Amino acid sequence: MDESHREVTMTYEELKPRMAGITVQSLEGKDVALKSLWARRRIVLVFLRHFG
Repeated sequence: MDESHREVTMTYEELKPRMAGITVQSLEGKDVALKSLWARRRIVLVFLRHFG
């Protein structure tokens, strides 16, 4: 596999300290703390890059 395209799997406890202070936007455009989305249920977190 190309080193620039690798899958990383982490547990919530491993990721929690890295998420402090990170916000994302909801579908309604409101800022939401990322860690609040994962606090009660599992999520799939995907990063997409847009070129163009």
